[in-house]
Amino acid sequence: GINAEYGGSQQLLDSRGYLYTRRKDRDTSTSSYWRCTKLRSLKCPGTATFFPADESLTLGPDHTHQPDPLLAEKKDVLSSLKRKAVDQQLSSTQNILTEVLSSTSPDLNVALPKLESLARTAQRARAKSSGSANHPESSTSSSFELPPTCQTTLRDEDFVAYDGRTDKGARVIIFSTERNLNTLAEYPNWIADGTFYVAPRQFYQSYSIHAVIDGKCLPLVFVVVDFEIAAMNAFSQVFGQFTLMSCFFHLCQSIQRRIHSLFKIKYVHLGLWLS
Repeated sequence: GINAEYGGSQQLLDSRGYLYTRRKDRDTSTSSYWRCTKLRSLKCPGTATFFPADESLTLGPDHTHQPDPLLAEKKDVLSSLKRKAVDQQLSSTQNILTEVLSSTSPDLNVALPKLESLARTAQRARAKSSGSANHPESSTSSSFELPPTCQTTLRDEDFVAYDGRTDKGARVIIFSTERNLNTLAEYPNWIADGTFYVAPRQFYQSYSIHAVIDGKCLPLVFVVVDFEIAAMNAFSQVFGQFTLMSCFFHLCQSIQRRIHSLFKIKYVHLGLWLS
């Protein structure tokens, strides 16, 4: 009662929950040879030989560790996560994770990788599908060419408004459509914000510009740069007629950091700290 299931071209999972990796150097014309994935970490001698002709599996020495009864379910979850990340291009990673994990059992949720790892799995699958992961420089350098899938929208509109460098050589890519820019020009209230947390690894910061339309905030322009934007100064120089207002939340954070810094310096000899 052992069934073989391929979890990819180089892995095999039996019905008990043992996972194997392929040893092509031991293959024959009628079979493929597999070793337990715990060979190195636990020195497990478990092996299996798979015969494609009748899809049978012959087991070798016993394993020296317990199987993972949830391994098949975990692989199904990961496969579903990758598939949805590719098929639902407009869904956020968080929404895809919520959809995939909503039907899993509590025991399976505990056994799955951390959410951060699952999110990276979905993002890598989406990047591979779009072609953005196929460029040799895309993971380490900002000097890469945008793949065609990143240059147009699903409506086949041009999505790259600007792709160039500053006078200091820093790369700037602005994503927006002509329709988005026209919409932005129609409304007087804009909200702009930058973040370092979700910026692509090749860039220092990502920035977005939103228009306030009927009380709702609609993102229309997206910018990635490999330097920090001095946004307030830039808006002042380009749009001198604008009334600029800082974010109250971030202003409070800045004031608090300043107070902490001053009190820490002034009263360090007293052992006091403002929390």
